[in-house]
Amino acid sequence: ASRAAIERLHDRLDQAQRRVPDLEREIADLESQLGDPALFQRDPERFKAAAARLELARREKSAAEDEWLELELKRDALENADG
Repeated sequence: ASRAAIERLHDRLDQAQRRVPDLEREIADLESQLGDPALFQRDPERFKAAAARLELARREKSAAEDEWLELELKRDALENADG
């Protein structure tokens, strides 16, 4: 593999590694918001929006983790192929 291809792979890997913790923080924040028993009473639209975003953030986190693993495997294969 070319040096440029390996560098691109490392860049994508860095992005994936940063994305997962960002999503974990967002998920924790949304779970905290939704843990407020009065939120639905006070602001049902905000509750619905937070619940929808939480579902999406969880899916995005799962996809980011899958991508991270895939990129790690590709990196290992490229680095081992180069000796």
